Amino acid sequence: METNVPCRNYFPFILILLLSACVAGPKSVDQKTVSQIEKVLVVALEPIPLSAPALLSSKSTVAMFPEMAYGSAGGAVLFGILLASEASEAMPAREVASKTAEQLLSESDPWLPTIVLAGLARDHLLEGGIGRAAVDPDVRPIPGLEDRSITFLMSNWGRPIGEWYGSDPTELDYSSIPDDVDAVLEVVLANYTYPHSEVYLTVFLRLVDPETKSVLAKTTKYTDYKVGRPQEAFADNGLIFKERFASSGGELIRKCLASIGLIEN
Repeated sequence: METNVPCRNYFPFILILLLSACVAGPKSVDQKTVSQIEKVLVVALEPIPLSAPALLSSKSTVAMFPEMAYGSAGGAVLFGILLASEASEAMPAREVASKTAEQLLSESDPWLPTIVLAGLARDHLLEGGIGRAAVDPDVRPIPGLEDRSITFLMSNWGRPIGEWYGSDPTELDYSSIPDDVDAVLEVVLANYTYPHSEVYLTVFLRLVDPETKSVLAKTTKYTDYKVGRPQEAFADNGLIFKERFASSGGELIRKCLASIGLIEN
């Protein structure tokens, strides 16, 4: 299922985010501008943690996935996937150092959902007629995000993401990117939840002029898809979870790009 905004199974976080983000609606780029774009740099912003309450509240999950690392302040990592979690009795009593989003970004080859989406966006752009497209190797921090802790409402993540989406010009600095880049595509993963056997995704996407920093186009879209229960989704190093994220996320990105006029529908 895919819609422009979530229509069911809301988490409190997405409600707070949309209150900020929906002040300014979608915006598309005109075809004259598109014809002048020869190279696009796709920029991934840091990903929010996956909210997976069913996964992290189950004592059987702890036994099933001994690789899962928990932190005393909440949060966990499983097969490179950063999870949002509050401490519970199901968690091991021993202290295991948790990996924050910043630590994951510093690893040599982490599985970062926004990097996955950025790569899919690059592929769709090349297939859709943009002459050159590349993914920026640097994952950018979300402007205004200071508190990266796991909180009940996750408003510490939602408000900065919503404010970023509504801002113009962009607050990100592109002074050091190659001179031949005509436009920058910013990709943010907003709602990212796995309550039972389905995953819910909301993607925010913006096209920016790197010289003027003005926002040329932007859109947000939502989808949900089945991955099954944790023992299925996270088997074999999370193979099913990651493959279905790429498949559904890729289609969501394609629709976002078509929505703003960068590729044909």
